[in-house]
Amino acid sequence: IVCEVQKTVDFFEFLLDDMQMTAAIDGDADLRAPIDTALFRRAMTNLLHNAIQHSARGAHIDISVSRSDRWVRIAVRNPGETVDAHHLPRLFDRFYRVDAARNDTGQSHGHGLGLAIVKAVATMHGGQVFAESADGVTTIGFMVQAAWRLMPSALYERYACRRPWPSSCRKALPAAGTPGPNP
Repeated sequence: IVCEVQKTVDFFEFLLDDMQMTAAIDGDADLRAPIDTALFRRAMTNLLHNAIQHSARGAHIDISVSRSDRWVRIAVRNPGETVDAHHLPRLFDRFYRVDAARNDTGQSHGHGLGLAIVKAVATMHGGQVFAESADGVTTIGFMVQAAWRLMPSALYERYACRRPWPSSCRKALPAAGTPGPNP
């Protein structure tokens, strides 16, 4: 999961540099979940783009990947205007926008579909979405079901990204119990 998040951050490297922003990922590189990578990347792209749009130039964006019970939780946290609590449940509705409650960096904003797509991707993976905003910090993210079995350390060393994470993953992870290619 962390590898896919890193790929999204790498994709936004030029925009982050242009806005003089930084993004950091915190999470356990061992976390796995059965995901459709194209859909997962779309959700991550929408979350990170949303955070960039609603943060001031020079802001720092935190992305955390954690596990709780049977879920892998992906959260994107950015500074900006606090979103009123009554808007939070509707952020994931199609075409819903709260421009007045968010910091406008002068960029044109979308049509209110980005977070609705995040919700659809989370739902397709048996997960759910969440949004919190207080004291000038907004956290928006989603959860997907975690893999049932932990990856054996030998497979992890052979196929997974290592911390610090490289710009892209070296190899895709094999399914649990599936032998990987020869080194």
